[in-house]
Order: sequence, then structure tokens, then C-alpha cells
Amino acid sequence: MNHKILEVESRLFSRNIIQLASETDALEYAQNEKELIEDKSPYYVQHQLEAGDLKGIHAFEDLGFRFIEFRIFRHLEHIDPTISSRYSFPFVCELVGNNSTSKKAILSIAAQHSSDDRFTRDPLISNELAKKRLELYITKSLASYPKQFVYGLFNQQTSDLIGFRTGIVAEPGLVKYFYYFMQNDYNDPKYISMLETGVIEDLLKRKITRIEAVTSGLNVQEMNDSSLLQGFEVDKTMVLLRKIF
Repeated sequence: MNHKILEVESRLFSRNIIQLASETDALEYAQNEKELIEDKSPYYVQHQLEAGDLKGIHAFEDLGFRFIEFRIFRHLEHIDPTISSRYSFPFVCELVGNNSTSKKAILSIAAQHSSDDRFTRDPLISNELAKKRLELYITKSLASYPKQFVYGLFNQQTSDLIGFRTGIVAEPGLVKYFYYFMQNDYNDPKYISMLETGVIEDLLKRKITRIEAVTSGLNVQEMNDSSLLQGFEVDKTMVLLRKIF
């Protein structure tokens, strides 16, 4: 049975967190669960299924899995090559360097918000662990350039960081977005659009032709912003199930 160990989550819980391969069905899992537990000793196993696959969802629920997140997969393609952030003055979008000052500023902004994902809403996971997971992912992006990246929106007159976007170059021409957060005073469509326009403008220079993102169904603002301001289209919807041991 194919699966992978999720690095950040396993580090967070000091035990293996397992993601089942997409082709795994309930019968295969049931036949291999004992071996998986003996071999990997997981804290929990998670599996992602199409939201409309009620038969598959119910079969995994019968094996002890429970719903934890509704996910929306979306993409942006045929990006406008004339997109420009030149009208954003005094704000400018730039890559954020991996240093203690930048890290402190970024984590300070992230701490102002809930990331609206399964960890921040999970009654079985403490807020402290949820925040630590977010910090681990953000700092990993900072330390992994050019494979991963952090773009920041800065006020050129004050040098203040007012928002940021993280992501990864998954393959040539393809970027997958992770997180974005804004300072509370700038968390509105005007400034979000400045950030995203600047990011896309620079990604075009890096010959990126497609951007993909996954949004928790909880995050209504991000879904609206990505569709109305940036032109993202929805590809599919999925549900994430989990079994704790």
C-alpha cells in the first residue's frame, strides 16, 4: 500500500503522520492497516477523497476515519503577461531574505490571524501546536529558496512588511501556493491585490505559466479574493479524513 510520511507534521507530533496514496481504497487499507501500524507506528493516518465519492468516504468512516477538512483545488493559467505592479507606490513586492529580522516580521504577521485550516479548528490539537506547524512551514519556505519562496509587500517609505505570500516551484513552469497573510490594517482587497500582482509579475519573469492552490472550505475570504481579484478557477473539491491511533 503506497503512502508517504508528512515531514513537518511528524516533526511536530514526534510521531509519524501518514498520508495514503490517492489510489488507496478502503479494502486495501483494511488489509494493510495492521502492518502499517507495526511498521510505522503512526499518530494518525489521513486520506483524501473526492467530495462526491460518498461510497468511498463512508467505507473509510466505517474503518474509523473521521472528516477533518473540505478542500477546494484551484488554478490560474493563461496569466496576463502585461500585469504590472507599477501603480502600487509606495508599496513594492520583493523576495524576502532568510534572516532573523525578516523571520520575526513574517511570524508576527502570521500570529495576527487564524490560518483557517484543519489544525487551527481541530478540537484535538492545541492552538500552540497549530501555530508551531504554521511557523515550521513558513520558515521552511524562507530557508528553501529558490525551490520555495516568500514574497513580501513592503512600504518603501517606512520599510515595513505589510503582507507576504509563500509557495513552491513544484516543477518547471508550475508554482503551488501555500500561505498568505496581511497585517490587520492592510487586510483588504486593495493591498491583497498589490501583493498578488507583484508575486505574479515576478513569477512570470521566472517563466511560470500555471499557479495552483488549495484552500480550506473555511477560508471564504481567500476563495473570493482568488476568484474575483486574480481569476483563479476551481478544479475540484476534496475531503480529508483522519484516523488517530
